[in-house]
Amino acid sequence: LLAKDAELAGEDEGGGLGGQTFKYELDRRVLTSIHLHAISRLYGESGKTMLTLLFTNPTAAVPIILRRLRQKDSEFRAGRSLLHQRRWSNVAEWNYHKSLDHRSLTWRTVDKRATSTRTLVAE
Repeated sequence: LLAKDAELAGEDEGGGLGGQTFKYELDRRVLTSIHLHAISRLYGESGKTMLTLLFTNPTAAVPIILRRLRQKDSEFRAGRSLLHQRRWSNVAEWNYHKSLDHRSLTWRTVDKRATSTRTLVAE
């Protein structure tokens, strides 16, 4: 998959234009370091190659990278929702019984005062 993406991104765009090449260069200020790091992490060892292709031949590289980013985004969102669903349901279930005992802290202090030695002697 990685080699195929890099191969498609590196192809010459002049085939369907009657021998003319369409050259468009992506401005380096468009993508921040966060975007560049995400792309390089997405492609692993070939990340630097994909970034080079992105800036030298963006007409071919952008659709490929965008498709891969969307695919990974949907995978991450599905995994994250499943993880949060399990975690939050367990936490909510665990805290439900504690929430019923909302007066435990004040009851403990009131009970301690009522059963202290000074209070019992005063009665």
